[in-house]
Order: sequence, then structure tokens, then C-alpha cells
Amino acid sequence: MPLLRSLRNSGMFSRSVDLDLQTTSSLSRHAFEFWNKIIESYSLCELTKPSDKLVALSGLAHLFQAATGQEYVAGVWKSRLQEFLDWRVYKPRAKVSTYCAPSWSWASIGGPVQPCGITNGSIYLLSVLDVNVSHSMIDPLGRVLSGSIVVKGLVIEISYHTSDHEGSLRRIEADGKSFLAHIYGDTLNTHFEDETRVYCLALKCYPVHKGNFFHDLALMGLLLHRESQTASEFSRIGHFHLMGTDSIEKFGIRISREKGSPPGYSTADSSVIKII
Repeated sequence: MPLLRSLRNSGMFSRSVDLDLQTTSSLSRHAFEFWNKIIESYSLCELTKPSDKLVALSGLAHLFQAATGQEYVAGVWKSRLQEFLDWRVYKPRAKVSTYCAPSWSWASIGGPVQPCGITNGSIYLLSVLDVNVSHSMIDPLGRVLSGSIVVKGLVIEISYHTSDHEGSLRRIEADGKSFLAHIYGDTLNTHFEDETRVYCLALKCYPVHKGNFFHDLALMGLLLHRESQTASEFSRIGHFHLMGTDSIEKFGIRISREKGSPPGYSTADSSVIKII
């Protein structure tokens, strides 16, 4: 397998593993970015049975786990689960008919996925309170039977309007406020019709630069579908991205600035929800 050969040749899985990979509390930045490269390459593979995606990846997961000592959950590493939630789909395909992984995992998608690295200055706006993944008894790093995470963060209900703008740009309305955001569905089954209502979960704020100079602030988050009106249970259906301090504050995030210090972020409200 070319991917496995290239990983072995990189020295990542040698016995004399670099010390920066063996972080007991959290996956190192180097290891995180290396696994993202695996995700990106692996998501391009065409499998006869999409449900075997994590089964086929389990060999690499075992090697990686031996090198890092980290806990593996549904295609990602638990100690950096916040960052691993930041993956994006720009060329969606039809939804996979068989269960592969929980919707918050890249492995739930039957096509190319673009995982995002760690951006300097990023501030994550949610916390992961609990992770629950049920694996096949044959291999705990292989097939996933079910999975969920419980997170605490800012969740707002929005409606978006498709007729006002072209491409991914939409006019968003929330609590009587209007702003622009780029909206992307994870699959072709997600239909963005005019005035559709969905939920947005803020994931991270980060600075955007033009050349070497600060340009503006941006917010990235997850698009969610509410599975039940009587319970705070959601599934991921896409992601959103918006630019500008004004739009971020309309979303519900307060930005504080002190001269010589990076911006601070706070929210008036936060919710505890489960994503399956």
C-alpha cells in the first residue's frame, strides 16, 4: 500500500520515536498534523465497502498508537478531539448508506475530506465533556458500531437565504440579526433551500492575515441537524465560516481587545448538547 510505505519510510513508526510524539497528556502538534495528512490521503481512497473504512485504517492506527500512547476514537485521537472536529468537505458526495462512524468524525464521509491544521492564534470556543464510542469486539481500533460526544458551547438556530448570494455565501438570520456566512454541506443529501433552519455550533475563532499583516477575525463552526425536538441530540451536516468582527459579535460572541494582547472571546450563553 503506497500510503503505508510512505509512512514507514518517514520514520514515524520507528522504535526510536521522536520525543515530541510521546506526549502523555496530549498528542503533539507534529503528530496531530501527521495524522491529518493520513486522513486527507485516506479519504481519497475508493473502498468497495465504505463501512470498512476504519477497518482498513486500523493497522495504521495501531502503529500510531504504539508510537504516541494516545487513545483512539472513531478515526481520531481523543486528546485533541476539539481540533479534530475541524474538518471540511468542499466536494460533497451522496451520503453513505451504511453506518461508518458518528457524524462528527471525518470517517462518516464517503469522499474527500480536508482536515484543518492548527492555526496560530486560534481560540477554541467549545469544550468536549464526554466521548462514547462502541467498537467491534474483534478490534477496538477498527469498525465502529456507534458513537457520540457531549460538548458545551454556543449553539444558535439560524435561517439562511439562498436567493441573495451565489456560491456558498448566504445571508443568515438569527435573533433578528442578519449577517453573511459561507455554508457548506457535508453530503449532497443536505439541501440548502431558501429559509431553511438549522443549528450552528461555534468551534473556533482565528486571525486572518494578508501577507504578514493582520486583516480580520474569522469564525468557523459546525452545521447541525436536531435529531429530536425533545432532546439536545444533534448530528453534523456541514460547516460554516464567517468573516469580520461585526458578524462574529452578531453570532453571539463578545470580542475584547487590549493593546498589545491577542483578542479575547466570551459568550453570553452556552448549551450542553450531544452529537451523534
